Amino acid sequence: MRVVALAVVAAAVVAAFAASPAPVALRTQLLAYEAPDGIHIVAVDGSGDRLLRGTEPRDQNPEWSPQGDRVVLWTDADGAGDVVVIDAGSGRRTRLTESAEQDVNTDWFPSWSPDGSTIVFNSDRDGGNEWTIYAMPAVGGPLRRVTTGWGPRFSPGGRLTFQLDGRLVTADADGRDRREFPTRNGRSWAPAWSPDGSGLAFITNEPFTSAPGQTSRNPTYEIGRMNADGGSYRRLTANRIRDGDPAISPDGRTIAFDSGRFGWSEVLLMDASGRHQRRLTHELEGDACCPSWRP
Repeated sequence: MRVVALAVVAAAVVAAFAASPAPVALRTQLLAYEAPDGIHIVAVDGSGDRLLRGTEPRDQNPEWSPQGDRVVLWTDADGAGDVVVIDAGSGRRTRLTESAEQDVNTDWFPSWSPDGSTIVFNSDRDGGNEWTIYAMPAVGGPLRRVTTGWGPRFSPGGRLTFQLDGRLVTADADGRDRREFPTRNGRSWAPAWSPDGSGLAFITNEPFTSAPGQTSRNPTYEIGRMNADGGSYRRLTANRIRDGDPAISPDGRTIAFDSGRFGWSEVLLMDASGRHQRRLTHELEGDACCPSWRP
């Protein structure tokens, strides 16, 4: 999700979320994230920040393959959105869709199936409805219309999860057997499953409650979490400033997300409980967003 720059916040807020050391067990883990000059890779302790080989400006929303050897993303460098896969070792870039040649405005927000054989994404190729989910082989090939929804992500068990009419919905890989997660007082989207399938994190704009009986009229984007059955809902961030695009680490202990609390978007980390929030990226020329953990 592209993040627009936000108003500069107080210096005290920035200081409160300064970078802090990562646990030793996590320091070898890598994340990819979106920046103005392309997709970056960085270690979880903030070291080794570099451009992914083969990336280009306007590459967006990276996601590591389940095998950790490729990154899928979408790019609008040519004026129309297309799905691209980059080999993380060689930097070889493979464009899987050709929107401009098919009079399609955009193919975007791609995501891998658990076995890495399939990629799902949103497209407006069926008459301008950008809420249509399509699937295709990860190596390219025929497209298959799946269902209507936004921001598809697979659970570890192979079911799709996506937003529909402000609610999170799960369905089988063909879009059938839909089940809604419990509706809350607000909208939910951008689901991110824990690796063991026990729960998921997501964005919520549930109205902000500042005191008992007092609810904000201007809900903000925050990170929520719930169990796989929709129970044990809890909000992990609550700062009246946009937080979004959560991603849960391979060991399930850490959540990466982006936030506008610095006056622009940066990638942060926090414990799965929402505690110990700390800054990971320090972009100097624009927003950093949309983190993805390498398996």
